[in-house]
Amino acid sequence: MLRADRYPVVWQLFNATFICFYQLTLLMLLTLPGIYVLSHHDVKLNEWDWVLTATFLALLTLESVADGQQFAFFAEKYRRRDAGEPLTGDYKAGFLRSGLFSICRHPNYAAEQGMWIVMYMFALNVASQRADEPIFVHWTGLGALLLVLLFYPSSLLSESITASKYADYAAYQRSHCRFF
Repeated sequence: MLRADRYPVVWQLFNATFICFYQLTLLMLLTLPGIYVLSHHDVKLNEWDWVLTATFLALLTLESVADGQQFAFFAEKYRRRDAGEPLTGDYKAGFLRSGLFSICRHPNYAAEQGMWIVMYMFALNVASQRADEPIFVHWTGLGALLLVLLFYPSSLLSESITASKYADYAAYQRSHCRFF
């Protein structure tokens, strides 16, 4: 793993290119669908806007529940460990395998990616109405695409760390999909 104390020059390059440039650029690109939609206020709401809104809210709820489950799991795990209580089940394994994490390994990541894709779909809806025909690809989707592409290597890194710490994680990886 890249560590600032062991590889200071490499860390500075990583910081300057990825953290400072890529992430800030990505955040700017993620705002493009919203800017595009707001700049075309003459386009009326239609049924797709309501479907996309409901989908976004469902994904937001899913991400919030998954994050809450993970937070509660780790808080309880460390409380038990610090209290000297025995760790059993998922607490003994070291990672969460129940709740939404019984469906896939990263439900919170999947929901977040979905939320940004839905934001892009709002722009597609506006572009389609303006063109008076369906539009399936639009320049405002670059941010969502780059975010989805970023989640894969990010999850590889986090999973390699988890697998190195917990012996049962490899079996969990084999039996549960990463995102979907």
